[in-house]
Amino acid sequence: MNKVYCYLCDQTYEVTIKKEEEIHTIKGTPVKCEVENAYCRQCGYKVYIPALNDANLDRMDHAYRRQNGIITVQEIGEILRQYNIGAKPLAVILGWGEVTILRYLKGQIPDRAHSNTLL
Repeated sequence: MNKVYCYLCDQTYEVTIKKEEEIHTIKGTPVKCEVENAYCRQCGYKVYIPALNDANLDRMDHAYRRQNGIITVQEIGEILRQYNIGAKPLAVILGWGEVTILRYLKGQIPDRAHSNTLL
């Protein structure tokens, strides 16, 4: 396992990764999700690992979308491939702003109306 700087110990130590259930509020909705957190093996303090944090954010985003029936980034990408169309042309065809679908592809959560249109 990689060594990570622990702010409490003020040193670099190996970490233990634990899977934990957490509840986060996304757009006013509580979302329960299994995440992975890293803890210093020396003192047990929760430490920050950027890649782990990014993966947890992706898990929470996916859980929110699944819980609320919102289209995922992957599903939007599949639509573009299936119909061999770019994000901007599809947005224009749907009467949306040119960058709307590009924002969704970068992770912005679409509103329910746009999600339902794409689904």
